[in-house]
Amino acid sequence: MHIRSRISSRQRTLPTGVAALMLTLFLAGCSLVGGPPSTSTAGVGVIPNSGSQETPPPFPTLTAGAWVKEQSPQAGYTDTLYVLVRVNDPTMVAPSKPPNPPAQVNATITGTGTSLQGQTDSDGFATFQFPANGKPTQPDIINVTVTYNGQTVQTTTFYTVLPLLTTPTPTPKPGK
Repeated sequence: MHIRSRISSRQRTLPTGVAALMLTLFLAGCSLVGGPPSTSTAGVGVIPNSGSQETPPPFPTLTAGAWVKEQSPQAGYTDTLYVLVRVNDPTMVAPSKPPNPPAQVNATITGTGTSLQGQTDSDGFATFQFPANGKPTQPDIINVTVTYNGQTVQTTTFYTVLPLLTTPTPTPKPGK
């Protein structure tokens, strides 16, 4: 038994035509030539191009990032703080690398007063385990300070302890 399709040829070609039109507009926009505007009339969100080749600010020679394994742990959970430290070429010609000798890393958790100290490993990582004992539903800020070759950088991260969750005990309905 042959079932005829009720879709007309117009209904089949319309989506294809719309897709082709969108692709054409996208490619036309990509091929436009020109630079940023040389002046701004509104002054909002537009950086004037004065034509000079000013030197950008130097890239920082020491950078650090920090994050926790579990951003929303239950109270008492043993969480992990990760810190990644990189030494950067200020000219940005060479790739960043781990600090050698190791960098000193200190972290303080504001809500609990917990203090953590250590050094980076050969890959530039420092890891610390700590009990997540902060006040439930209030973020605990972790302030991290990294010292390397007389330079100090700081960064922060946080975690928020979940409120105590209890599982209700089901009770049978009378008469069943």
